[in-house]
Amino acid sequence: MYNPPSRFRHASILIGSKWYITGGFNYKGKSLSDFFYLDLSNPFSTKNLDTLQYKQLNDNGLTPNAWCNTVTTNNMIYLFGCLMVSDKTSLVYQYSINSDKWINPPIAGTTSPVHRIQNGVVANDSTGRIYYFGGRNDTYKPLNDMWILDTNNNQLSWQQITSAPLQICCFSAILLQDGYILYIGGFSNSTDTRNRFLRNITRYNINSNEWDLKSTKGDSVVHRPGFSAILVPADGRIILYGGVKDDVFTNDLAVLDTTKYEWSLPEVKDKPKPKSYHTACFYDNFMIVAFGILNDDNQPDSGIYLLDLTDKSTYKWVTDFKPNKSIGDGNRNIIIGASIGAVIFSILVSFFSYRFYKKRKRNSQRESSKIAVDDFN
Repeated sequence: MYNPPSRFRHASILIGSKWYITGGFNYKGKSLSDFFYLDLSNPFSTKNLDTLQYKQLNDNGLTPNAWCNTVTTNNMIYLFGCLMVSDKTSLVYQYSINSDKWINPPIAGTTSPVHRIQNGVVANDSTGRIYYFGGRNDTYKPLNDMWILDTNNNQLSWQQITSAPLQICCFSAILLQDGYILYIGGFSNSTDTRNRFLRNITRYNINSNEWDLKSTKGDSVVHRPGFSAILVPADGRIILYGGVKDDVFTNDLAVLDTTKYEWSLPEVKDKPKPKSYHTACFYDNFMIVAFGILNDDNQPDSGIYLLDLTDKSTYKWVTDFKPNKSIGDGNRNIIIGASIGAVIFSILVSFFSYRFYKKRKRNSQRESSKIAVDDFN
């Protein structure tokens, strides 16, 4: 079993029950290149790190990195260039889940985005398109260009599309089921506009190729960098957690109802130590938070947090995780049921085919007999 070191500003992506994690800075500020996953199909306790089922994977050809973005589509993981120690020219690294290998994939065409950090990347798994937006270039200037990386037809290619009306960096990007990508938080060139990116959310519609600013209502949510945001697919809630507010770490939790675009600051029980520059995922009705920086000693953390999302009125941080086996059992029952149904169907088809064959054979014999009698008349 792998015991990963503490880190912050790392990258992660959830595929099935495996939460893949790579890179980030360690306690010395040195970037890491290890690659591993946490198996969420097993129970664990956040009080006992030995119960966390980590498995180290092949990090061949992967340079130490931090502040990167990861997405997945077509059974591949894509890591987008950020703070790479030995390679700032490569924007894309590709990991094949089937072959367990990292490569620098060839990309068709002559145009591509400039190198950047603190940008947003989301993938539309149904089309194989990856949307690469904003961030800051190597001179720390915010950007507003939008690119699509097309992963179909076994050939990667970049395409630049309509740019956003504002330059933004340091946000969280989430793709909704209605085709809107929300760029939540962040800031532009002017610090006066920082809070507006939570009150007025920059949106891009992947179906119409249009940008807009969507105003929100509800409770006031203060700007902070270093937060995480996850989508609850069943009801469209976006859960925002952590970050730094005025150089003070916060454990504030905010919820955006995307059906009404309304912010709320819910009641939260059993709050853990404030954390920022972590990553988070949604799994089995939990928001799971990994690594990051704790504010009590300003050092990177190796712990896991669990937020129970079951009760919308009161959110609770818990310590024990027991995966919902009914999800897996339900899938297995579907497979077993389908297999039994297929067997029964095959038996019925064989039975009626045999009956049809026997009946046709008897009729054929009668016809042959009739012909013979007629020949003698």
